[in-house]
Amino acid sequence: MEHCPGLETSKCGRPRVLSEAGKRYCVQKVTKERVSSAARVTKMLEKDFQMKIYPETVRRALRTAGLGAIKKEKKPFLPSDANVKKRLAWCKQHKDWTVDDWKRVICTDETKINRFNSDGREWAWIQSGERLQNHHVKLTVKHHGGSIML
Repeated sequence: MEHCPGLETSKCGRPRVLSEAGKRYCVQKVTKERVSSAARVTKMLEKDFQMKIYPETVRRALRTAGLGAIKKEKKPFLPSDANVKKRLAWCKQHKDWTVDDWKRVICTDETKINRFNSDGREWAWIQSGERLQNHHVKLTVKHHGGSIML
């Protein structure tokens, strides 16, 4: 910069709120401790570092570190291996059914009213190219899961 001799270009603009240690802290919480949301990481960061920070700052730090947010896949909660084996056997038994076979099945409509949490989106952070792990999946419960079926 010829018109401003002695001015360091690295010192331009507003100073960063989140230090390199803070960025590493955020990445560690998401990758090692499997904290799923930037809002939760923000609360932990504010508590541990006694600082005011916004979730968007944490999201930006995670993206810079190569992490990306994904919507958690919904998978049925199968608490035992026996349930997994039964479901697989049922799938294998019905895999060759035709459209006419399925037309003979009666499906009933149901309305679900949640008693506790919503069924809204849940997000997880994942490294690019990484395979889905168990903590990237939102487990769902069909019955007895805090909801009433009408």
